[in-house]
Amino acid sequence: MGRLDGKVALITGAASGLGKAASFAFAREGAAVAVADFNEAGGQEVCAEIERSGGKAFAVAVDITSREQVGRMVRTCSEEFGKIDIVLHCAGIARGKHQWLNGRWRPMEELEESDWDTIIDVNLKGTFLVDQQVGIQMIKQRAGSIVNVASMSGVVANRGVLGHGAYCASKAGVIGLTKVLATEWAQYNIRVNAISPAYMDTGMVERLKSIPGLYQTQLAMTPMGRYGQPAEFAKTAVFLASEEASYITGCNLLLDGGYTAW
Repeated sequence: MGRLDGKVALITGAASGLGKAASFAFAREGAAVAVADFNEAGGQEVCAEIERSGGKAFAVAVDITSREQVGRMVRTCSEEFGKIDIVLHCAGIARGKHQWLNGRWRPMEELEESDWDTIIDVNLKGTFLVDQQVGIQMIKQRAGSIVNVASMSGVVANRGVLGHGAYCASKAGVIGLTKVLATEWAQYNIRVNAISPAYMDTGMVERLKSIPGLYQTQLAMTPMGRYGQPAEFAKTAVFLASEEASYITGCNLLLDGGYTAW
């Protein structure tokens, strides 16, 4: 039996990167997966691949900064599967459109207000909206597991990447929000945890690899000497979502290869 047999999992940001890897892992463990993403075509592809492998899934398009769309996503998932047992909230962005200019990172004193607003809206407000709307459903069920994706950038500043303050602030906010929801919703048998990855080998970090010296610096600052793999993230997410973590709530699990241990 899979560790998530009979469970319904809603995964945001599921069309690519960490969310995509987790969608496949959750399906292999027996969960029916709602594949949610702004990229509707990408979500449909992930859904089709899960179904070809014998799993159960459906895709839903969503802009997580819109309360209306988030509410519709939750209703659609509940109507399709009858419940929501697990939420893995992976959707997020690392930078605004003006942060990389003329071959360099712009420092904080040059950060555009629009970039700040975009990053906070997607990463922090989006997490709040998803958790709140799913939480309403889980409170009715008197059960649930929510796993938010924060970042080691919510714990430490990123070395060598300028102008990353909005991202760091947004992810620190996600960690704080996770702890508050865990304490408020424990009475309803709802667990709320966060995973804080360091640099993971996904498309989101490809530009970092191309900056002379930066990739080598990041590896040197990581005791394990490498980026994390999406499959490693997926296994961690399955654990926190499953009954194996039944006494874990309010936790921010650092998946960082030792980066923050120096």
